[in-house]
Amino acid sequence: MLTQIRKIQKGLLIFVTVVICLAFGFFFAPHTESYSTDTVFGVYGRAYRKNEARKLTLATELALRLGMYDLLGAIGGRDRATFAMSRIVLREEGRKLGIVPGGDEVQEAVRALPIFMMQPGINDEYIRREVLGPLGMTESDLFELVSDQVLLQRLRKLLGAGGQVPDDQVRRAYLREYQDFSGSLITVEAKSFADKAAPTKEEIQKYYDEHKSTLLTEEKRGADAIFIPLPPPKEGATNEEKAKAALEFRKRISTIYNALTAPGADFNTVLRNEKLEAKPLDPFVITSPPEVLKGKDQILATLFEGTYTMKQPISVPVAWRKIDEKAPEKSDAGDSYYIFHLTSLSKPEEMTLEQATPAIVTVLTNQKADTLASEAAKKMAADLNEALIGKPFSEASKAVGAVVKPLPTFSKRQPPAAMPGADLIVNAALELKPNMVSEPFPQPDGKGYELLYLEKAVLVESPEENSRKESIKTGEQISNNNRAFQAWFEARLKEANPYRPAFGEPG
Repeated sequence: MLTQIRKIQKGLLIFVTVVICLAFGFFFAPHTESYSTDTVFGVYGRAYRKNEARKLTLATELALRLGMYDLLGAIGGRDRATFAMSRIVLREEGRKLGIVPGGDEVQEAVRALPIFMMQPGINDEYIRREVLGPLGMTESDLFELVSDQVLLQRLRKLLGAGGQVPDDQVRRAYLREYQDFSGSLITVEAKSFADKAAPTKEEIQKYYDEHKSTLLTEEKRGADAIFIPLPPPKEGATNEEKAKAALEFRKRISTIYNALTAPGADFNTVLRNEKLEAKPLDPFVITSPPEVLKGKDQILATLFEGTYTMKQPISVPVAWRKIDEKAPEKSDAGDSYYIFHLTSLSKPEEMTLEQATPAIVTVLTNQKADTLASEAAKKMAADLNEALIGKPFSEASKAVGAVVKPLPTFSKRQPPAAMPGADLIVNAALELKPNMVSEPFPQPDGKGYELLYLEKAVLVESPEENSRKESIKTGEQISNNNRAFQAWFEARLKEANPYRPAFGEPG
């Protein structure tokens, strides 16, 4: 594909340029047509109907397959119509500013597409056959899309050119990146408020009335379980013989399944013919399986799939291999199989108030306890910060009864180790001054709230400070350019008066 573009580059560029110019002359000329019911989207007063909109909207899928997430994120995300409208606006604004990507820079951008970096070995034929072909697209469509990516990059640079990154912005970003923090974590557990959080009868009734359509009993299923173990290999069997035996076993599984699902098949007759036994399982819910299925989540998920009904009661064969972690030599050497014959099915039903009450009490108690814990954590943060004005943290924390856990030194680059909420702790530290307590943030497990006391923030000296600051400055400049483009483009898109039927008439 790249070779082809190189061979026909001049002719292709002339053709694409002519097509785009003619398209702009038509697309952006004043239109007075109204939007009809078959309009897919409209922009600049121009209606795009199904046939002509199809290729424009399919470009979203092409961009995804090529890994062009920067372009997708900047001008419309993965919504096809929005992406199509945004590309039209992007091109029009580029035309107004006299920005037309050149052939060489587009060619270079094609070579740098993420798909070539993400999947080594991708070649021209693959792009034509696997990416463009299934979408009904050509190298010309690819060239246009990549041209839009180049246009986006040039517009970003143009719009951000007037705004240099202030030294203070670089300094603050450097501090955030290369400071080491020390401090302590304060925990407020929600369970400590459970005795004050019991709901009243009125609250239980109100919750039931508002949610009874979703308060359902669990589905129950009963089944006959057929377990077909993999025969042990013959003593002294070669690897080739073992492979052949495994293949014969899988053929037998297929034969049994086909016999069970054949039209008019009798379950018990098939079992007798195949010399198999079925273990009856009394009806049970998926959260409380019989002993034989405990810990076999994949098998349970298969049994409870909605595709199996009393009219279609035979499950697909499900592989099962026993793994003994304590004694690996006792683990199964290959897959055995389960097949289920559904014998009963009880659909979920609306619970009575009496049935639902235990679950409702749990929900309301947890909600109330969480609210009380949140309020207590906020008060503790305020009390601690006030006390820290005249007292050391050790005294202030004892005075308010805080549960304190000292933290090892950490940073943005090296968050506290083996802690589920490490990123929340780092974020809190980045917003604090030393000798202060953060606002409460929720524990990742939802069991309460935590506060961070920041004792010290120390900048780590490094001979690479200048080069690091230059790197940060470049990153900040890119971020500034992106923000400038985003604000500008949102305004241009609004001026283009985009229309989609689902969103109503344009404003």
